[in-house]
Amino acid sequence: MTVFTLKIIAISSMFLDHVKYAVPSTRCFATVYLGRLALPIFAFLIAEGFVHTHSRSKYMLRILIFALISQIPFYMFAKHLVHNNVRLNVLFTFEMALTGLSVFDFFKKYEVMPKWLNYIFILTSCAFILSFSYYIHPDYSWYGVACVWLFYIFRNNKFIMSISFIILVFIYYYINIGKHFYRTTYLSIFFSLLPLLFILFYNGKQGKKMKYFFYVFYPLQFIILYGINYFLIK
Repeated sequence: MTVFTLKIIAISSMFLDHVKYAVPSTRCFATVYLGRLALPIFAFLIAEGFVHTHSRSKYMLRILIFALISQIPFYMFAKHLVHNNVRLNVLFTFEMALTGLSVFDFFKKYEVMPKWLNYIFILTSCAFILSFSYYIHPDYSWYGVACVWLFYIFRNNKFIMSISFIILVFIYYYINIGKHFYRTTYLSIFFSLLPLLFILFYNGKQGKKMKYFFYVFYPLQFIILYGINYFLIK
C-alpha cells in the first residue's frame, strides 16, 4: 500500500466517524466501528512524514498552521454535536508528538551531554509532553502522541512495532473504560487494531500526490457536517 492509499482509507474512516454526529440516522456498524481505523493510520503517516520530509521545521509549521485553521470548525463541531470535553483538534496532538520526536532526534544526534544524561532528559521531556497532552486534552490526547512515537521508534522492526501498538491499544481502552469490557468494547478494540494490517502492507511508496487536499479536507468536513446538521437536521 502506498501513502496515498493509506490516506484515502484514513480520511474515509475519519469522515464515517464524524458523520454519525451530524446526521444521527447514519449511526450504524460502519460509522461506529470503521471510524476506529483513522487515528492509527494518520499517526503512522505523521511518523513517516517526519522521517521523509525535506524540512522537519517546515513540516511541523505546516501542521501547526492547519491545526490553527481547523480549530474553530472543530470546536463548533465538537461542542455542539459531539458534546465532549475535547478542547483541541487532532493536529495539535500530532504537533506535540512531532515536538517529542524532534527532542528525541536532537539528543540522539548531538551528544551535548553524557549519554545517560541524554536519556534522562529525553524520558523527562517525553513524560512532560504526555502529561501535558493529557491535561489539555486534545483529540485522542496522550494516546495519539504515543501512537506517533511508537510508529517512529519501531519503524524498522515491524514485530516490535506491532506488539507495542497492540499493548498501547489495550492500555488506552483500559484507562478510558476500566475493567468493565463489553461486547461492543471488544469490537472497538478489534477495529482499533485493524489498521495495523494496512500499515504492515505499506510498501514505502508515495503514490499519487494530493498533499494539501488532505490538510484542507480536515477543517472542511467539520464545516460541511455542521452545516448539514444546522440547516437540514435541526
